Amino acid sequence: MDARMFLLGTSLVTNIVGSTLIRRRKKPNNKLDSFVGNWVYYRRNHTGQVYVTVTDDLQLYIQNKLQPTTVIDCTAERLTLIDSMGYHIVFEQKDKHIAFYDETEGTSFQLIEC
Repeated sequence: MDARMFLLGTSLVTNIVGSTLIRRRKKPNNKLDSFVGNWVYYRRNHTGQVYVTVTDDLQLYIQNKLQPTTVIDCTAERLTLIDSMGYHIVFEQKDKHIAFYDETEGTSFQLIEC
């Protein structure tokens, strides 16, 4: 009976230590890091700046107003959202810069980090 308890205890400790080490070795999911942040862009032929924020849970704010969107695609290079009207909003990583495409305006803007 003591041998069984010893094996059970050893097995339990091994599982706990093993799962802890595996969790520590896993790298966090960094593919979203490029698209989480605060930016500004300038509209052509319009005055003023447009502020864009993407939160950790991929909520989109434009001019500090929550935009109801759904994530369509998310890779290390591109985040594609669709808004409530069915228009696409695309963030794309290009040479350490992020481009912002808003289908409602039909143009892309380079985002400047705030």
